Amino acid sequence: MIKKIIALLAAGIMAVSLCACGKERDPKYEEIMSGEKWKTSNGTLLDLKEDNTFRWYNSADDLTDNYYEGTYEVYIGQEAVDKLCSIEEYGITEESQKKTINEYTDNINYYYCVMLSNEKCMQAGEDTLEEKTSTPYYGFYSPDTGKVELFSILSFYNYTFTKV
Repeated sequence: MIKKIIALLAAGIMAVSLCACGKERDPKYEEIMSGEKWKTSNGTLLDLKEDNTFRWYNSADDLTDNYYEGTYEVYIGQEAVDKLCSIEEYGITEESQKKTINEYTDNINYYYCVMLSNEKCMQAGEDTLEEKTSTPYYGFYSPDTGKVELFSILSFYNYTFTKV
């Protein structure tokens, strides 16, 4: 009897493990933003370093001052949907995101969420940030153009990022 219970428990654990594996994204859709520099349509530069730190420069032509600095996380596909749903203060639902995804692409793996956690705001050589803030951005990667379109939930501004 005990062997049957152990066998059933082992089978249950294996079934749960297999279900969890089924939720992983297709490995051929790699996250393409981390470790790269991205120039925006308005002339700013977002430098996403491999160690998950970033600097977002006010001007791609001046990398010495006037920038935000902090840490970042990038989510793609269903992970991006789940991350945005977990931020309750914005009221973003899975249903609304799936509708947007279906209007833009037939591949959820091109859907991105980028979380920037600002820890510094350097202006004229001084840190002027009064309070650490996290800003979520969401949007799409276009494999045809190599660009990423992201929308800031806080500023309602749309950015087009091109890798440099």
